[in-house]
Amino acid sequence: MNTDAAAGLHEEIRRLRIRITSLAASPHREHSLDALSADGRTRRQAIREALSSLAALSLASCPIRSTVLMAATGVHTASAPEAPAASVPTVPDLGDRVIADQLVVLLLDCAPEYGANPAVTEKARAIAVQLRRELA
Repeated sequence: MNTDAAAGLHEEIRRLRIRITSLAASPHREHSLDALSADGRTRRQAIREALSSLAALSLASCPIRSTVLMAATGVHTASAPEAPAASVPTVPDLGDRVIADQLVVLLLDCAPEYGANPAVTEKARAIAVQLRRELA
């Protein structure tokens, strides 16, 4: 296990949990999940896109374990008989109160201690870093 990659991912998880929780609780629109970024997306949309990317990464890296995890968290996967083979997993919108928790669960699923290989951990960390920068 690459301890640097794992430590980097855990640091990003900590930062994102704090940042998203503060944005979700903010009464000021410019400091909330509804604030617009330079590309016209809301912060909430950026988080939802990161959730989808992480769900796809997790599913691709360990299909059996991830299918169980995603079934438990409500994520719809391409393993459903009616879904096309190349469909992207969708993470249910459970509201702002749990959006940080959803992100943490999917990021942790890409950590080495949960069986992810170093490439998956690094990709998850890159997604987390990009999201943190978008939320700044």
